[in-house]
Amino acid sequence: AAVGVLLMGLLALIHRAMGDWVVVLFTGVVFLLTLAISFLYGPVFSRLGNKFVPLEEGELKTKLMALLQKHGYQVKAIEVMDASRRTTKLNAYFTGFGKLKSIVLYDNLVNAMSTDEICAVFAHELGHGLHKDVLKQQIMNLGNLLLMAIAVWLTVRTPVMHEAFGFADVNYGFAFILLGGLLGLIQPLTGMVMNAYSRHAEYRADAQAVKEGYGEALVGGLKKLAKENFSNLAPSKALVVLEYSHPPLAERIAAIEKANE
Repeated sequence: AAVGVLLMGLLALIHRAMGDWVVVLFTGVVFLLTLAISFLYGPVFSRLGNKFVPLEEGELKTKLMALLQKHGYQVKAIEVMDASRRTTKLNAYFTGFGKLKSIVLYDNLVNAMSTDEICAVFAHELGHGLHKDVLKQQIMNLGNLLLMAIAVWLTVRTPVMHEAFGFADVNYGFAFILLGGLLGLIQPLTGMVMNAYSRHAEYRADAQAVKEGYGEALVGGLKKLAKENFSNLAPSKALVVLEYSHPPLAERIAAIEKANE
C-alpha cells in the first residue's frame, strides 16, 4: 500500500510538472536504473551475502582460459561463489562489463559436474557473449519500457477513460488502477516476443558449445542442471510459448544431438 501511494504521488507530480515528457522521463529513468542494477550486481550486490574465492589452478581453469583466449576475451577473474549455503541450483555466468568482466561459477556446479561439463556450460555462456545476446535483450527491454511508458501516458492524459467511470476529469488514483489493467494486457504479449527470442538465443548458444567440441558434455550438464534446478521436463507447448525463456530439456538435447552429427 505504501509503495502504491508513493507511485501514485510521483506519477501525479511528474505529470503536472512535465506533461507529455513523462513518457521520456519514465523510460529513461527505469532503463538507466535497470542498467545500473545489471552493472552493479556482480561487483557489489552479489557480494553482500556471498563469499567468492578464485578458481584454483588446474585443468578446469586451463580449459576455461583457453576458451576465452581463443575468442579474444579478457576477464578480471574466474571465481567460485558459495551458493550451496542457500540453494542446490547450479549456475555459471558472466558479470560486469569491459575489463571489469568476471566469470562466476556456483560451488554447486563445480562439485556436481565434470570438467568437460562445466566447460560445456561455459561455452554456452560464451555463445551468448559472442552473439551479443545481453545487449540485444537490453534493447528489447528498452522497447518494452517504452510501451509501458505509453500506457502510463495514456492513463493520465485521456479524460474520457476516467469520465466513463464517473469521474469529472483525470483521477490519478484511478489512473493507477487503469495502468494495472493496461499492463496486464501488454506484458503477456511483449513477454511472449522476448521469450521467443530468448529460446532462439539458447539454441544458438548450445550450438556454440557443440562447435567448441563440448556437445556430448553439454547434454550431460543440462541433465544435471534440470535435476538440481527442479525443471519441468514435460511442459505443454502452450506454456512454453507463453512463459518459457528456455526451451524444454528434451528439445534442447534433440537440437544438440542433431548439430553434433
